[in-house]
Amino acid sequence: WYWQLGDEPALLIGGTDDDNLFQWTGKELTDHLDLLVSVGGNYVRNTMSDRDEGNVYAFTEVGEGKYDLSQWNDEYWNRLTFFLIETAKRGIVAQLTLWDQFDLGTSRWPVHPWNPENNVNLEPGSRTGREIFYGTVASDDREGLRYQEQFVRKIVEAALVSGNVLFNINN
Repeated sequence: WYWQLGDEPALLIGGTDDDNLFQWTGKELTDHLDLLVSVGGNYVRNTMSDRDEGNVYAFTEVGEGKYDLSQWNDEYWNRLTFFLIETAKRGIVAQLTLWDQFDLGTSRWPVHPWNPENNVNLEPGSRTGREIFYGTVASDDREGLRYQEQFVRKIVEAALVSGNVLFNINN
């Protein structure tokens, strides 16, 4: 299958060392993107993931392990912007996967900002596990959905500037 970039059909060819390259900074990222281009690559898959050592969360930490879902962590968004600029410079299409189920899986849910126990916005004990997180529409959880929509809106705003993005909802 082919995509169209500008007025031309394009075969997307990719390969990377990580699933969330946007979390990489500086030369580590740019060298990796240069390597991809040098072997004919033009596509990267990127999850908006935060599960690896050295990764940052999208939200501001307001206390020990407590986050405010209504305040952004600038470092997270600066990393995304840098990633999008650097991929665009090289003619690389960046796929942004909004949710990664492994970030909210059993081992990550206890420490993740989306867990109400770890944020100051949602009632502790009101949502248990990723099934509830993914069920905000079906359960008419307007409060949870409001924060999810805010997060997605912020990603889309960042992505629209570069023009080299494909969206994927869930890994």
